[in-house]
Amino acid sequence: MPRFLDAGGKCGILISARDWTDSLGPVEGWSQSLKADIGLLLRSPVPMVMLWGPGRHHALQRRLFDLRRRKTSRATWPEVADFNDLMMRVGLAGETLSFRNQEMTLYRCGTPEIVVMDLDYSPVLGDDGRPAGGLAIVIETTARVTAEQALQVRAERLGLFDRLSRKINDLAAPDEIMVDIAQLLGKHMDASVVAYADLEVDQDRSPFVATGRPWARAASSATIVSTASATRRPRPCEAADCW
Repeated sequence: MPRFLDAGGKCGILISARDWTDSLGPVEGWSQSLKADIGLLLRSPVPMVMLWGPGRHHALQRRLFDLRRRKTSRATWPEVADFNDLMMRVGLAGETLSFRNQEMTLYRCGTPEIVVMDLDYSPVLGDDGRPAGGLAIVIETTARVTAEQALQVRAERLGLFDRLSRKINDLAAPDEIMVDIAQLLGKHMDASVVAYADLEVDQDRSPFVATGRPWARAASSATIVSTASATRRPRPCEAADCW
């Protein structure tokens, strides 16, 4: 195995064993810049992928193998083909490009999976000093973004509970309390209608009686308006369907 592939682990072994005759040519004849770039890529602790030459040949190091699992080429990972094309255009133009928390859909295990990535593209140079390909540094941020979103939802929910508590603190009448709660919920959820219901066992043995008092957001403004209350006795079959 060539020395520049020694520390490449599984990827280094695969690169060395592959027949490159019809693409990049024998490994021993590769340019010094290509060998140096691949040697750097294979030793990096950060997930990277490099596309080289007009044929857009892939070189991946072990951590990106883990990130991509069994996907190793543009042909077998068509869902990111547009990003690969972008990387080559940017790289061959000698430019750089970055994306932060870019949402993508990947098929890493045969089913669609929404992931979030930080992507940084930069050119790689050939022996003549001109751009010969593109390099992408790929950091998956799905777990971090998911955790941040969960914290934000929790903070918004706690803030709603605090506003509800302060809003109804001085109210005693149930109707007044429900009006204010409906208003706050409507604004918080950006809802068109907010309603509540009292469920009681009916005297004629129907499962329950629902007395609802809906509130609707006025079409011309953000004002919450009250509509007429309604009493409805569902048929037994309807109630059974609900439960």
